[in-house]
Amino acid sequence: MCVASLVISGREWLWPVTVFLTGALLVLIWTYRRPPASGSIRSLCLLLKLLGLLVMAACLLDPLWSGQRARPGANLFVVLADNSQGMQIKDRDESRSRGEFLRDLLSVGQSDWLPKLDENFQLRRYLFDARLQSTRDFSELGFEGRASAIGSALRTIAERYRGQPLAGVLLLTDGNATDMPDGKTDLSGLPPVYPVVIGRDDAIKDIALQKVAVSQTAFEDAPVTLQADVLANGYSGSSLVAQMLDQDGKKAAEQTLRAPREGEMLAFRLQLRPEKGGVSFYRL
Repeated sequence: MCVASLVISGREWLWPVTVFLTGALLVLIWTYRRPPASGSIRSLCLLLKLLGLLVMAACLLDPLWSGQRARPGANLFVVLADNSQGMQIKDRDESRSRGEFLRDLLSVGQSDWLPKLDENFQLRRYLFDARLQSTRDFSELGFEGRASAIGSALRTIAERYRGQPLAGVLLLTDGNATDMPDGKTDLSGLPPVYPVVIGRDDAIKDIALQKVAVSQTAFEDAPVTLQADVLANGYSGSSLVAQMLDQDGKKAAEQTLRAPREGEMLAFRLQLRPEKGGVSFYRL
C-alpha cells in the first residue's frame, strides 16, 4: 500500500503567485474581449497564454509528489485454508468438489497470486480443521478434518502474531463453521480478514435420513413395520428408492416413492418378516 501527498516546496511564493495569476487572468480577459480575430482563434490564444502562466507558477511553487510505501517483506500476511470434510461436498451440477477447487487455487503451477503476494509480504501458510496447522505449500490438504473451527483458528492467529506487523489474513473456506453457532466471532486483535468463500449458496443434491421408527405386534407371523422419514434436496419430482438389506446384503424390503417439493418430508413404510427369531440387524 502506498500513501502519497502533494508537497509545495516554495511556500513563500504561494501568495505572490496567487495575486499574479489573478491579475494576469483579469488582464487576459480584458485584452481578448474584442480582438479582431475569430472566436475559435481567440479562445485558443487565451488558453495557450493561461497554460504558460500556470507553468511559470508551478516553477515558482516547486510542487513535489511525495509517497511512502512499506518495504517489501517488512509485514506479515497469513493465508488460512479450510481442511475439513465439508470441503468434499460437490455443488449442484459440479463434477469437482469444493476442496478440489481450493487445491487448484493454492497450486503455484496453476495460479500466480501466491508468488506475487510472497514478493511483498512474509507469507505464513496454515491449514485448519479442528486445530490450526502450519504448512509449507498446502500439500497436506486432504479434507479429512472432523470440524471447521474458523473462530478458533482466527483467535489463535491473533494470539500468535500479537505485537507483530501482521498486515492481513486471507481466509479460504466454504463458510460452514462448526464453532460459531450464531455466525459471529471475536475479531479483536486481528488485522483485516479477507474471506474467500469456496462454493455456491444454492442447495446441493442431498438425501438425509431424519428419523427411523420400528413397530411390531405380539403376533409372530405379523410383519415388522419400519418408517423412515427422509428429506431430499434437489430431487423434486424424481423417484427415490428405499431398501432394507440384511447382514448378508440380501434385499429384505423395498419401496419407491416420488420426491415431494423442496423442504417437504418423505415417509417410507417398509414391511418385512424376519426369517428367524431373536435379534436381527438390517441396513436401510
